[in-house]
Amino acid sequence: MCARALYLLLAALFVYSVVTIAAFVYLPWWQAVLVSWVTFLLLVLGGRWLVRYTVRTAVNRLGEVTRGLFDADGRVLRGATADVHIVRPAPPAAIDRPGLRWYEVEVTIFPDSANAGPAARWDVKGLRLAPADAAPPAPLGDRGSGEFEPHDLVLMENGEPVIPVDGIVTGPRRVRFVVGVPREVRDVQFRYYFEQFGHIGVPPALPAGPR
Repeated sequence: MCARALYLLLAALFVYSVVTIAAFVYLPWWQAVLVSWVTFLLLVLGGRWLVRYTVRTAVNRLGEVTRGLFDADGRVLRGATADVHIVRPAPPAAIDRPGLRWYEVEVTIFPDSANAGPAARWDVKGLRLAPADAAPPAPLGDRGSGEFEPHDLVLMENGEPVIPVDGIVTGPRRVRFVVGVPREVRDVQFRYYFEQFGHIGVPPALPAGPR
């Protein structure tokens, strides 16, 4: 790309030089100055367009590569479903922020075997929630924008909570966590990298009480 830009710059200088010299040889001086100025302006405008086109193309290619890398990780939960067992108001987590309603959620996540395969692994610590009407994040966008992070996440095994060591699991898993949701959000869905699935209705919050 740098070599191509250098070649284009040299070509532009060559064109400008040839046009300017020819103008001063065959035209009156004032016309030659005008032709030289117009040629320079056209080359500058063309260069700006070329730079913008090159940058946009590079960004698009980088976005495709980035999405491809994350697709490899997120594909395991593409088309997954969520069986919601519990959604109830809960006390705020330790990192409470103003304007959030807090809920305890217990849900079983079922990967789609067509995408996940029989033994594909996924990371429960990579789960996030987002508004139910939110579009998936762009490859080069801020993935954390508009997401709600689960806190105190545990795996439910034989009815008992188990703290995940590294978060890597296989197959369907039942999880429980606490999450803070903005007051204006009424429904949420799971987000895993660029994949979104499931639906959780948000009930009314607990009345404000002493902290």
